[in-house]
Amino acid sequence: MPAYETADTLKNASKYCATIAPMKFVDTGRVFTPLPSDDTGTVTFVDVGGRKYALTAWHIPQGFKRAAIAAGEMETNLYIPAKKGACLQAPFIRVPQGIVGARKDIGIMPINARILEAVGKEAYVANSQPPPAFPLTHAIAVGFPTAQKRDVKTDRGLTLGMQCVHAIAEGVTAHDDADQVRFHSDIEEAPPITSLSGMSGGPVFWTTAEEFGLLGMIVEALDVSPTEGLCNIFGGHRVNFMCDRISFDDLVAWADYADNQWPKGRERLNEEARRRQAAKAHLNIST
Repeated sequence: MPAYETADTLKNASKYCATIAPMKFVDTGRVFTPLPSDDTGTVTFVDVGGRKYALTAWHIPQGFKRAAIAAGEMETNLYIPAKKGACLQAPFIRVPQGIVGARKDIGIMPINARILEAVGKEAYVANSQPPPAFPLTHAIAVGFPTAQKRDVKTDRGLTLGMQCVHAIAEGVTAHDDADQVRFHSDIEEAPPITSLSGMSGGPVFWTTAEEFGLLGMIVEALDVSPTEGLCNIFGGHRVNFMCDRISFDDLVAWADYADNQWPKGRERLNEEARRRQAAKAHLNIST
């Protein structure tokens, strides 16, 4: 694979995204910090006209929700285990068909700028610059693979080390109006990181040596090495990810919709929590 040019700013693109996990209290000194073995995803932060939003692949919070329901619990808030840590209050909002640029696998929620300060991140400032020329030669996907989490001992106790990955791959031919774009590059040797699972929800940037822009979001990232014994069209080591496209117009429409719908979704969860609490209190009185 050739060495593609990248804008210097993207060398620190991890500032635009973070790890997310279900917000579960663990009374072992970890508080809300997930275990290295826990499933996690990636969340991306954007600024739309001065308003701050969190975006992720819709299947991530939905997967956490299904696991909670299977355990007899309700949908939980999400936790960002970086720096001081911060809570993302559920729910993420999926923009329905009929809204500009609606995507099946993207969720969005409005957030307070204090969340970014607490976790040491920045919001990518969206703008209306022209899109890149297609077909794209390459793009950079940024995120936090689940398998790369490690417990780290410090003077202050146990913390969670989360390695951010910048994956560069060549664009597979697509039209400039395609909703999704796949990127694939064969590589000769397997890198130390062999699984990209958990990068879903991270940003994908198009880039030249001088310019860059948000192309979309990771909704699928394949393992670097195919699973042994399974038939696969990719014979060797590879970097392969799928991107759901996001334009500035998309973000403006989604932000307006999320501003309207998130409070309603939050109140539904609060009402469910009140019902559960009342049922629990009634059970305690009855017994």
